Amino acid sequence: MRLFAKKSELVEARQWFGGYPIDDLTREGIVHLDTSGSFAICDHCNTYFCVHGHVKTPEGGRIVCPGDWVTTNANGEHRVMKPDIFGETYSKVATST
Repeated sequence: MRLFAKKSELVEARQWFGGYPIDDLTREGIVHLDTSGSFAICDHCNTYFCVHGHVKTPEGGRIVCPGDWVTTNANGEHRVMKPDIFGETYSKVATST
């Protein structure tokens, strides 16, 4: 059996807490606010869909719950991750300013 390790990559990551007040992810057009006015309940976070967002990913559109992380890789592709998965997958890298 051959074993493979996942290649590490640096990503920019920001946590999204909803669209109000308008945050950088929304202002930059990465997260698009849900404008359906739906008061249906999300199966993932048990909050109303009207406080969710939407992100275009290479696999198609993804719903962003308040508290989810949005990552952007070197190719400019976005991904949405739940906080627990993000914490298991990524660690903060020290940067110099």
